[in-house]
Amino acid sequence: MAGRRRVLAAWAGLLALVAATASADTDKSLDGYELTQHTRIYDAFISYPAPSWYQGKDPLDMSEMYRDQKGPEFILEQIPKGEAFNSWTRLYAVRGTYLGKGRTLPLDRYVNATLLGYVQMCGQENVGVSPVGQGGNFLTLLIFCQNSSKGQTDIGYGHGIGQITLIRFYAVRNTLLKVYQEWRGKAFLARDESSWPVPRAEVTMMIERFDGIEVSVSPLR
Repeated sequence: MAGRRRVLAAWAGLLALVAATASADTDKSLDGYELTQHTRIYDAFISYPAPSWYQGKDPLDMSEMYRDQKGPEFILEQIPKGEAFNSWTRLYAVRGTYLGKGRTLPLDRYVNATLLGYVQMCGQENVGVSPVGQGGNFLTLLIFCQNSSKGQTDIGYGHGIGQITLIRFYAVRNTLLKVYQEWRGKAFLARDESSWPVPRAEVTMMIERFDGIEVSVSPLR
């Protein structure tokens, strides 16, 4: 516990860097912002917007897809059409974890476990965290990995590769959820937007889209 507090304290200092069964379908619209995908994950039913590379077509037609469920873990990932899952530049995903009937986990502990994964991949000195939204059952963060020096090279990470993640966390009954988009490219400095692997405007657009995410208790649970 003391170690976790030290890590969180370090992240607070880094804020100065930047002031069970699941089914999916898509509602189509002429406006990409309004286009919504739907997924049922364990206790939750979630509606979430299109990824940033959507350009007026069904995002399922513009994406390579990966979907898997193993017991209490579910994941649905999208990357731009033509890219590969070991070398993508943009990735959009929904993940769910079912804790078991009657079991819960405080949202902050779920968030902390995720952030520790970034420290392991990038090194604490390369991680910055900026809160961008919070509600009664969710938290939205922007996570900066300036250099994934300790990441797995066989899936596109390693020294010289950086990543920015926009992620929203939810807790619904016995289910934990996270929705996120990641941008990956050359190592960068968080304080220097010109070095980011994505234009600031695209990040801002996705922050606005994430405000349209809706999560409710699944009627089938």
